[in-house]
Amino acid sequence: MRGHPSKIWIAAWAALVVLPPVAALAAREARVTGLVVGESGSPIPGAAITITTPNVASYRLELTTDRRGRFSAVLIDADWSYAIRAEKQGLAPSLTQVQLPPGANQSLSLTLHPPAAASSPVSANDPEELFRRGMESYNTGDVRMAGSYFVRATQAKRDLAKAYFWLAMCEFKMDRKAESRATFQRYLQLAPDGDQAAAAREMLAKVPPQ
Repeated sequence: MRGHPSKIWIAAWAALVVLPPVAALAAREARVTGLVVGESGSPIPGAAITITTPNVASYRLELTTDRRGRFSAVLIDADWSYAIRAEKQGLAPSLTQVQLPPGANQSLSLTLHPPAAASSPVSANDPEELFRRGMESYNTGDVRMAGSYFVRATQAKRDLAKAYFWLAMCEFKMDRKAESRATFQRYLQLAPDGDQAAAAREMLAKVPPQ
């Protein structure tokens, strides 16, 4: 039995209305493929991947690396910045941020390290170690402790740009907005084309001048 002509016309009209927005959304997408490895460079299967964005608080994409330690995800809006976190039991988590142009396909690698011994001292003169400890604390959600490490890292090395970016993120999360704005600006002074430059500018837009 053939469909009623009016129903066919309505279905065709609906397709014309719906398809352009879907195509427009697809044009805004980007794709990221990742590899999670250990300190030796060996792939880590079964690592948990969590992708979030500050643009939409409810957005949360959860994945698991395959037997080759790989994962792939479509980022639905290339205007947004995304935080990609990798973790596996017994290892310290790793976190990175990305922002890609529409239609891009970027590959990245995240390394999971054994957790640092709690009793091991941290040299006040070793900015990279202080930064590493800061990232460990940040990735476990202890932004106050992370911020203290990043402050010490910047004191040990005044031009350690990445420490300023993550210090600014800690300040933002602790609702110290004026301080976070100044710290983001300091990061951009040191690294205007750095890995987190786009994310820093986006964060600055959320912290208007007082």
